Amino acid sequence: MANISNKRWPIIQDILKREGIARQHLNSYDEFLERGLQSIIDEVGQIEIESAEYPYKIQLGKLKLQQPRMMELDGSITHIAPMEEDCATLHTHLQ
Repeated sequence: MANISNKRWPIIQDILKREGIARQHLNSYDEFLERGLQSIIDEVGQIEIESAEYPYKIQLGKLKLQQPRMMELDGSITHIAPMEEDCATLHTHLQ
């Protein structure tokens, strides 16, 4: 068993040298965003929400990924970085 493991190390070292240590994780994340997330949405189809007055249904459809943005109270759209979004969300929850 140890002999097989020793034969794998040169292959693993070559992959790490060519692609870096995080590339597999980044590729997996990209694959999830491009195909996996839409697959989950397609499988779920709709979300049913029970309320005291009457039930709601939210129909899920085609996923569209865009740059993060925030809608202001006046209806204007501001494009934001993820860190800004975290701060805005935190600020909203603290008020």
